[in-house]
Amino acid sequence: MTTCLPFQPNQIVCIEQGDALLFAEVIQVSELRPMSWLRPLLLCKAHSDWNADPVDQAAELAEQICDLREGADLLWPLALLRAALDTEVMPLLTKLSTYKPQPGDRLAHRQLQDFTRRAWQASPEAFRF
Repeated sequence: MTTCLPFQPNQIVCIEQGDALLFAEVIQVSELRPMSWLRPLLLCKAHSDWNADPVDQAAELAEQICDLREGADLLWPLALLRAALDTEVMPLLTKLSTYKPQPGDRLAHRQLQDFTRRAWQASPEAFRF
């Protein structure tokens, strides 16, 4: 029996929370619960001018990214995910590829914790299964 899941493994997704965007890779989507296992890639500030060219937005965002590749994986509700657009994520991933991963980066870890806390506080119902 096959089921149609909203996201596929290796797909890049985005979680928006306030003025921040978290981009992550889908590792697995649960067929039993509305949640997914994600591997965070980067965290950046949301662009204020959404009418601007997406390529220009992504270029500006690339200057403000936090590398999360060495951080912890997340279990995240599907309701809070959206597919990342190629035009927004490719410049960010290109910029990220120039970074050397820093094992044990406390600032990145703290920023991911803060983002997660804010998301949980803003949408506690999404985290109840």
